[in-house]
Formats: sequence, C-alpha cells, structure tokens
Amino acid sequence: PDLILMDMGIKSKNGNTLQASNVGRWLKEQQVSDRLVFVNLSEEYGIKSLEKRWAVRQGAVEVLPRLGTHNLLEQMEVVTKLLGIELNRSPLESMANLGAGGSSETMGSLTDAQSYYQRAKNRLRENNLTGAFYDIERAIAMDDSSADYFHCRAEIAFQQGGVSAALADLDIALKINPRHKESYYLKGIIKSSLGENQLAISEFNRAIKLDSKYSEVYNARGLAKFNSGDEAGAMQDYNQAIKTNPNCDRALNNRGLLLYAQGNTQKAIADFSQAIKINPDFADAYY
Repeated sequence: PDLILMDMGIKSKNGNTLQASNVGRWLKEQQVSDRLVFVNLSEEYGIKSLEKRWAVRQGAVEVLPRLGTHNLLEQMEVVTKLLGIELNRSPLESMANLGAGGSSETMGSLTDAQSYYQRAKNRLRENNLTGAFYDIERAIAMDDSSADYFHCRAEIAFQQGGVSAALADLDIALKINPRHKESYYLKGIIKSSLGENQLAISEFNRAIKLDSKYSEVYNARGLAKFNSGDEAGAMQDYNQAIKTNPNCDRALNNRGLLLYAQGNTQKAIADFSQAIKINPDFADAYY
C-alpha cells in the first residue's frame, strides 16, 4: 500500500502489545519506510510530543488526532503531502461545512480576499472555528501575500490544536512581513503552551522591540518568566503591562497571584479587585 492509516490504540490478538508496534516493527523488517501513519482516536485536537516521539520509534512518520469537522482539511492535507498528491479540497469542505450544521450556501460567498478575512476574524471572535477556517482559506487562495491572513489562519489552527500548522503559518507571515509583531506574540504564546519558556521569551522580546507599548506581550512574557523561576523579571513585566495599559485585567490578575505567593495578601486582593472591576466576567480573579 502507498500508506497505512492505523488506530494506534488497537491491541494485538494476544492483548499484550499494541498492534501499531507490531505493524511498525514488521515494516522496518521489510525495509519499508514512510508508509505508516497512526491515528490517536482519544485526542480530538493536538498530539502530545511524547506520543509523537513514541510513534516515530515504532516506525510511523506522522500521528493524527481523531478527524472531525474542525480539522478535516488540515489533517487530510498532511496525508496527501505524505502521498505526494494534491488535495481535492471541495468534497472535504462540503463534509466539514455540513458536519458543522452549515452548507456552502450558508457559509456565504464573497468577492474579495479582504472581505473573507474580515468575516474570518468575526467568526473567530464568535468561536466559530469551522466558519473562520473556511473564510481564511478563501482569503489566502485569493491573495497569499498578506501576513495578516496567515496570522489569522495560525490563530484558528492553534485553537483547534494544530500547533505545527500554526507555527508554519506564522513563519510564512513573518517571511512576508518581518515586522509583524502579532505573529511574534502568537509564536511566543504557542511556545509557552509547550513549556518552552525561554524560546517564548525570545519571541516576546522581538514583539516588544517592534512595539514597546504592547501590554499583552509584557504580560505574556511576565508569565513565561514566572514559569522559568524568574519572579523579579515577572513582576517587572506585569508592572510594565499595567503601566502601558491600566485596564490589562490579565496582568493585574497575574501580578496579584505573584504578590499572593510572596505573602503580600492585601496588595494581591487589590489587584484581583481591580481586575474584576475592569472585567466582571474574569473568573480567575474571583478565584
């Protein structure tokens, strides 16, 4: 076969080993490579790096999460690239749209890339990831020279658990526009989510170099520093975030948590209270 897609959770006949391991070992013995792809049906979004490393050791070239309307196009893109063929997107788009309770008509046809981009941003804010992805794909198909478009698709991919796809799109965005501060910021957020705090700090530094008043980045860098054990650096960044934007509720909450951890309970409560005043729906601050 050109490719084997296999549920990595299936056990062998004797029940003592995973069939995925047996198949991978057999393919290695036959000196057949680049044929085996595992599917982890217990994961709906991203695949953990530990799972990916295990799969590679078994002889797989890729691991996919469970397929659904939210990731169908992205994951089939991975499969077709492995096969060296071009993806026929139209049938898959119809499946994804219908699975999300829509249709090609309800998605709505627009005439220019910018309109698709704006609607994608609106749908992203509404957490309509399927609709947002549909729109940004149309925008990029019409105009692949906009850093904003690739950044938007990266945001959607990241929310869907597609970390690799998100980072790839951010690299494209920064190649198009090396001064695209939002892409450095999102790269930092993704690196932080992976526990790669020093790499995250480097990305945040690049964003701040482009915009010294970017309060969200100071807050995010502060959190990365805190997670790296640098409490003094974290406090400096939280302070700077609040100085640049006194309404930065997340920075107030994070500073409050740090103050509380340092034993400054009253100052911590003041920060939590201010965060709630700014955003009454901010549940973390109540906690």
